[in-house]
Amino acid sequence: MYRIIIYISAVLLFCSCSEWNKDEAIIEIHDVSKTQSEKIIASIPEGKYVYKLKVRVHGEVSDTILVNNKTLGPGVVDALIENGDYYEPSYTIDYRAPNTNEGNLKIELSFYHNF
Repeated sequence: MYRIIIYISAVLLFCSCSEWNKDEAIIEIHDVSKTQSEKIIASIPEGKYVYKLKVRVHGEVSDTILVNNKTLGPGVVDALIENGDYYEPSYTIDYRAPNTNEGNLKIELSFYHNF
């Protein structure tokens, strides 16, 4: 009986912290020369809450860019700009490209929520 309780507890812990429980969004920036701001709202099931956020930026740009005040580039970009505790179901991406005129970018967001 003790082993069954430990097994069930381990399964519940694994499921509640796994990467299966996430809502994902992708922002594609086709014109890298334009300043953009976009608010993403996760579609979390009712009664659930966000506990973690991961934001990854990847692509290629001709000069430096700013994504939420983090400087990236020039050249190939593959950066994790957020990866940790986060408790809101929305997130705003602020993109600025002071001197960039060529390239393409994708910004991937993952909102992790409880099981």
